[in-house]
Amino acid sequence: MEHGQDKLTGSGGGGGSGQAANVCGECGNAILDRYYLEALDKKWHEDCLKCACCDCRLGEVGSTCFEKANLVLCRRDYLRLFGNNGSCASCNKIIPAFELVMRVQGNVYHLECFGCAECSCRFCVGDRFFFWNNLILCESDYEDRLLLRSELSGDGGGHATNENTIVDHNSSALRAATAAGMPHPVIVPNHHQLTCGSMANEVSEPMEMAMGGGGMTTAMSHRHEQHKYITN
Repeated sequence: MEHGQDKLTGSGGGGGSGQAANVCGECGNAILDRYYLEALDKKWHEDCLKCACCDCRLGEVGSTCFEKANLVLCRRDYLRLFGNNGSCASCNKIIPAFELVMRVQGNVYHLECFGCAECSCRFCVGDRFFFWNNLILCESDYEDRLLLRSELSGDGGGHATNENTIVDHNSSALRAATAAGMPHPVIVPNHHQLTCGSMANEVSEPMEMAMGGGGMTTAMSHRHEQHKYITN
């Protein structure tokens, strides 16, 4: 099977008894219904073009379907089985594209990996944390590091900056860090949904392409009305 991306166009079905009936790519029977779907270079009964995983009717869930490993899939199941969007900045494991994640200054984290690098405490939405030297720190551990740095250097200074949301704080160590240009505390945002970056253009603007680790096909499925019913 050749894999690529096709934007499909279609015309009406058989124009009369002298023309062959459209044949369904799934069941192999003639398509006698008023409407049919055209996708992946085949014509389908509307009830026959289904996702191999969730069995949803693809004509009802969108205009795009995917084919890989001899499976016809909806977008959600394709991403669940084959999609990814890079690796977690904490554990370095691949993050499936359907998972909820946390994003901090370009880094992406599994929800279970998003915690203080020092004490491993987990954060909830609305908690405060610091992002310093590519590490996520809770307020307590960040302040401990500042105090240690201040004791060792005598100036408590630093040059790291952070453009995230600034919130009020009363700690003398944190006030000194702010004056010295150190990172401000950041409010934990809501969880984000990953989008598969490698597929961002496939849905809206089909083009010939290949994906690493094996080919795939994504096609725009079109619904057509047959000009006349086919009778034997």
